[in-house]
Amino acid sequence: MDAKKLAGQILKEVGGKENIKEMFHCVTRLRFYLKDKSSVDLEKLKALDGVLGAQYQAEQLQIIIGNEVNTVYDAVIVQTGFIHTEETMEQKRKFQVTGVFETMAAILLPVIPALAGAGMIKGLITILTSYCGVDAASDAIQVLTIAGDCVFYFLPFLVAWSASKRFKTDTACSLALAGALLYPTMTEGLAESAAPMIFLGLPIPFVKYASSSIPIILAVLVLSFVYPLVDKVIPKVLRLVFTPLFVLIIMVPLTLIGIAP
Repeated sequence: MDAKKLAGQILKEVGGKENIKEMFHCVTRLRFYLKDKSSVDLEKLKALDGVLGAQYQAEQLQIIIGNEVNTVYDAVIVQTGFIHTEETMEQKRKFQVTGVFETMAAILLPVIPALAGAGMIKGLITILTSYCGVDAASDAIQVLTIAGDCVFYFLPFLVAWSASKRFKTDTACSLALAGALLYPTMTEGLAESAAPMIFLGLPIPFVKYASSSIPIILAVLVLSFVYPLVDKVIPKVLRLVFTPLFVLIIMVPLTLIGIAP
């Protein structure tokens, strides 16, 4: 498959960059929100070499690519860049039921391959230790256990990365918020059943955030509002350092006190 060629053909058939309000992908499909659906010929899209199907699901155009969807999506992004429109940003903030499920799917689907691989490793460990006589305390099993558990334990980091792409916000700050949730002070406080920390008179409870997804999704969603507001008031020459500085000063306490719990 020539991903660059296919990306160009898809862009042509959906009416070009100017007709796209929002674009993302799941495991097998490119997903578009378009300004004018009437300019799209589904039969022409289906006939493209490399396209397995095309359909509308409510207002969303779905183009089925299969396993090469990441490659084709990247090729489209090279030609269009990340697309933002005021209408799209407003739609992103609407919490209709269908929109919530679509957003959750868009965030979690890119993480599924890592979860599937780690899950297979955990299954392999069970087979080796339960049926093949391999010592569960052996170094080999310990290494495999690390490989199988790391994705689940540090799931907030993976979800933070994916959510930052979905909400079009800063990835580094999103990952930093995941780091705050799994910071040793938080995990040790939980293990020791310690009393909540107090910050500006407000309690920070010790909660298990390992293997969680909803807390970091909500935190990154709020970040997508806070980051541009802070960035707007910081002079351009100072933004590289001072925007993340103030964003983290605001977002870390806000996440630990209110959003994540």
